[in-house]
Amino acid sequence: MSKQVHLRIDDYVYEALTSYTASAGISVQDSVSFAIVQMLDIGDGDGRT
Repeated sequence: MSKQVHLRIDDYVYEALTSYTASAGISVQDSVSFAIVQMLDIGDGDGRT
């Protein structure tokens, strides 16, 4: 089951994130989820828990 998280980030972080996701062809949601999974070293390696 998915949960929602709302967060505030600085403008420069948002701009970098949207630029990265646009060039990588992924959503901001997928990018942030993958980064959290990698940071916590959880999941099965494909960015999904």
